[in-house]
Formats: sequence, C-alpha cells, structure tokens
Amino acid sequence: MPSARHFTAEQAREVGEAIGIDWGTARFSVEQFRAGMEVELEHGDRDPATDVTASDPVVTGKIALAHLNEFPDYYTRLAKMEAEAEEQWRGMPAPERPVPGLTARDVALILGAVAATAGIGAAATTPVLESRWYRRLRKPPWQPPGPVFGPVWTVIYALIAASMLVVRRRGGDAQRPVFVLFGTNLALNLAWTLIFFRGRSPLAAGVEIVVLEGTTVALAVRAWPVSRLASLLLVPYAVWIGFATALTWSIWARNARPRRSAMRVAIWRARRRWVAS
Repeated sequence: MPSARHFTAEQAREVGEAIGIDWGTARFSVEQFRAGMEVELEHGDRDPATDVTASDPVVTGKIALAHLNEFPDYYTRLAKMEAEAEEQWRGMPAPERPVPGLTARDVALILGAVAATAGIGAAATTPVLESRWYRRLRKPPWQPPGPVFGPVWTVIYALIAASMLVVRRRGGDAQRPVFVLFGTNLALNLAWTLIFFRGRSPLAAGVEIVVLEGTTVALAVRAWPVSRLASLLLVPYAVWIGFATALTWSIWARNARPRRSAMRVAIWRARRRWVAS
C-alpha cells in the first residue's frame, strides 16, 4: 500500500485489517483509528525532525493501534487536551531564550576592568604617600594605618569582580543596566584616587566620593533582582566607601584654611605698611 499524508475511512479500514484488527470485536471505531493515523503522521515525513515511519501506512497504523489498545478513545482525549492547552497558552508571552553562561571573554573583560581600576589607582597613590603634601596633612586619629588599605582594597576589588561575574552569568536583559552602573562606579572609584592624591584636593574628592557612594548603594539595590548573591557581595564595598567618605571629609575639615574677609585683609595690610614706615 503506498504512503499517504492523509487517510480516508476506507484506507484506515484496510490498514487495520492488514495489521490484524477485527472490526467486529474492536473496542474502537474505524473513525477513531483513522484519526489516530492522521495524528501519528507527525512521526513520518510531515515532520522531518520526528520521521521514523516515512509515512508508511502500516507502520503509522501500528503506532495508532498501540495507543488505542491502552485507551479506546485515546485520540478524542488527545484532541481535547491539545485544545485546552492551546487556550491556556494563547496570549501568554513566549518562553524566554536560554540564558547563556559565562564565556572566557566575559571573564577576561570583567577581571581586566577591575584589575585596571585597581592597578591605575595603586600607581597613582603609592608615590604620593611619601610626598611632603600627604605627610603634612592632618588626619583623624581613627584613620587606619597605611598598611591596612592595600589588603582591604584587594578584598573589595575581588568582591566587585565576583559580583560582576555572578550578574553576567545570569544573562538576560536585566543585567545590562546593572553593568552600565558597574562601569560608572569603577570610573568614579578611579576618579576619587586621581582627585585626592594627584589633584591634592580633599574637598573635590569629598564631593566626588558622595557620588561614588550613591552609585555603590544603587548597584547593590539594582543587582538584587538579578542575583541576591551579587547584591550581598557589594555590601562590604558600600560600607567601606561610606567609611572612606567620612575619612575624606574629616581630612578636609582638619586641613581647610579659613578664608579671610576683605576687611581683615585690608587691616592686615595697613598694619604691615604702618610697621614698615
């Protein structure tokens, strides 16, 4: 019997008889069997991905018979179930695409960005620590000893990198704005170092670090919906920047020179001229 993509009732009857169905005693009707053969054509060349029968009527009929031997109304139930499923899924959003994992390129870029921030910051800081300007700065008694800062910042940068890797591993659209914020934060982190140590301006650095702390807190908040772990990894960073903010402003306050009023300057100059005369 030639292959077919559709079957008539007569063709279904002939196939059934060919595979040993006795229509006089069968628990299912010819129409139920024909409907089953139509459904099972998905295992033929109708769908190449599941083609195991090449739409051969006898093989297709045997598949239908196997199901009907279990439940005589198997294909009626199947049609009802498919209709219910179609109704349930109608209007629902399409499933999200699989989330890609981390690639070697992702890891290299993230670690490179964090390492560059740390490296440039260290190169800008180290020479200034021995300068006359820094040694003459009046610092609060609660400022940690110099050797403490290196290890602390090493741990902080490691936590930042770990947080970025976790966010990136989650993928999806949600991590994109978080990464923009990560980039902004790293830039502000480096800028504070350059302003304070190279620019030698505690006041400007104090203003800048407030913005840095704002982006750090925002990072922890924005990372939470993407990954709670990534958000929690940023908490020590936010706490440390909060401490650094207080330290920066304390240094500024201890070293700020009060501006003389125009009247006081005029009096001071008049006295000098009088003494000189």
